Amino acid sequence: MSKNLQRVNRRHLLWLSLRSSWRDHPRLLSFVQLQSLVQLQPLAQLRSFFQLRSFVQLRLFEQLQAVIRCVAVLCWLISVNVSASPVVIAGDNFPISPGTQWYYTSRLDETARLREALDDFRQGGWTQVNEDTPNFGINPRPFWFTFDVVSPVDQTILVEIAYALLDGIDFYVVDRDTIKQTYITGDHYYFSERPVYNRNFLFPVPLEAGQTLRVMFRVQTDGSLQVPLNIWNRTAHEKANQDLLTLHTFFAAIMITIAIYNLMLFISSRDPVFFYYAAYVCCLAMTQLALRGYSYQFLWQESPFWNERSLMFFAGMAVSLGALFARYFLMLREAGRLVQSGFYFILVAGLIQSLLSFVIPYSISVVTGILTAAAGCVVMFLFGLNGWKRGLKAGKFYTFAWTVFLIGMFVALMAKLGLLPRTNLIEYGPELGAAIEVILLSFAVADRMNEERRQRLIAQEEALINEIKLREVQERALEMQNDANQRLEENVRTRTLELQSALEELSAANAKLKMLNTIDGLTQVRNRRHFDETLAVEWSRAKRNRESLVLILLDADHFKNINDTYGHLAGDECLKSLARVLENQIKRPTDCIARYGGEEFAIILADTDEEGAIQVGERLRKAVAAKPVDAEGVSIELTISVGIGYGIPQAGEPVERLLGAADKALYKAKQGGRNQVALVNLEEKPLSA
Repeated sequence: MSKNLQRVNRRHLLWLSLRSSWRDHPRLLSFVQLQSLVQLQPLAQLRSFFQLRSFVQLRLFEQLQAVIRCVAVLCWLISVNVSASPVVIAGDNFPISPGTQWYYTSRLDETARLREALDDFRQGGWTQVNEDTPNFGINPRPFWFTFDVVSPVDQTILVEIAYALLDGIDFYVVDRDTIKQTYITGDHYYFSERPVYNRNFLFPVPLEAGQTLRVMFRVQTDGSLQVPLNIWNRTAHEKANQDLLTLHTFFAAIMITIAIYNLMLFISSRDPVFFYYAAYVCCLAMTQLALRGYSYQFLWQESPFWNERSLMFFAGMAVSLGALFARYFLMLREAGRLVQSGFYFILVAGLIQSLLSFVIPYSISVVTGILTAAAGCVVMFLFGLNGWKRGLKAGKFYTFAWTVFLIGMFVALMAKLGLLPRTNLIEYGPELGAAIEVILLSFAVADRMNEERRQRLIAQEEALINEIKLREVQERALEMQNDANQRLEENVRTRTLELQSALEELSAANAKLKMLNTIDGLTQVRNRRHFDETLAVEWSRAKRNRESLVLILLDADHFKNINDTYGHLAGDECLKSLARVLENQIKRPTDCIARYGGEEFAIILADTDEEGAIQVGERLRKAVAAKPVDAEGVSIELTISVGIGYGIPQAGEPVERLLGAADKALYKAKQGGRNQVALVNLEEKPLSA
């Protein structure tokens, strides 16, 4: 009997030792929970009871007690494996998602720290994550997350939270109760404070072979709270990050190219639709880059204040500029009062959103920004339908473009609000929709340009027809001058009326053509208006770059005598021939040849020194003298006098100084006997050829 009691005592001590080890282990059931499974307190009474029973009864009870203990241990092991199995980091199949092996809670307040979170987790009650990307919508409460990791080999993993708009992240690596690593980051902190240089949040976790570590982190943000979690090794992450960077670089290149192209069109045509479209594309691209974290990584790393507000600022500006683009592109002024009201509504809403993003809390700014963007997208889509209904071809392009963009933005907004799951297609829907939208709108802008070109050609054809009519009228008027005075008076009166009508039509056509063209009608070189604009641009560029600028004024010698001797038609032929010679001698695309007035021509040479300018002037003079003009069956010798104005513009110096220098040089060449080249420097140091 004493031997049996000793055996029971030894088992009791073994059970107490095992119970003590279970109580100290952070993952195991508490002593109270174990006591509820196996009642250990009556053991002393059982020993007394065993002393009064036979050896057989004692053996049977010992076996029953052992079975109960085994069942309790098995239940405990099952509960541990289900609730806290670690994420095994093995192989090269990255990224690894924790799946359902991680947990979260939001019941801890903002003052809670790591020790309190660990104690709270051990007490149970944390929620298991049942989706790849937990999304809690706009929720300002702090959320704690945890999972365990184990690796069969020594390695350093990267835990990635792939959402760049989280305000604060406190990240901890714990070995039992020892804190191994601590990282504090978020978009409220300087970018340089991040443990890994990346647009998303990356946290290095060193693992030893067979070692199980607990990862626990706290997330709090004023905006949309979503935690897309991935586990990488460095090689796999660098490759994936390079692929994404290439994709977003391609997106940015598309947007920048289209913006620059439309800006150049605006500079050349002064049509505001190109300017507003370029500005809209820029703001749309900046919105997407800010959303992905690239703007914080590459543009303003040391400005968390501006980074937090840039997304809502650019989103509001995109809405306002998109409305201005639609106004000119779809001619909303002709669309009625209701459409005009919608235009002013989203214009003002976008501007207010951009301004308020600097003063209102971010949590409120996110909600107002989403509502403003959604309202703007819907209203501008309705603008396209209205334009389509009014028969505008541009309205079709516009509607198709906004349909694609709306789909991408809508699913992304629903994901931000937690109403749709966060997948790669939904995540990059705005970029894909924006790229397709700007490409389709570029087609629409190109179609608009083609239509304007077609109208210009029609105007040119009408001008030519009117010119032919005018010539016919002039010929008939000349023939009628030989008739009798009485008949001449009657006929002249009739023909004069016809001539006046034709002249009025020609004037109207020429006025329209002048608005659309910069080509001189006679010589087919640039006209005076284009010359004035080009000279102003080149003067500003030379002044900014501290480069030299050359202006050549040349005049056909004794041109009045040619008109008086051979007639004006012969004089016109001389001017045409002179223009062709000048075009053949001036080859650089950046140089500009223009008819300055009458028989005077002007040439702008950028970045040319004095010696080069004199050589060009001499080459022009010799080329003109070497090619007589055949006009009306007569060979006419033609020479030119060349005046060159040269200098490097100084700050505050007007362009008229260069014109004055070139005019002075031309006067000097004529005074010297014509058919020669003279140069006057802006510094009043003349140099003659």
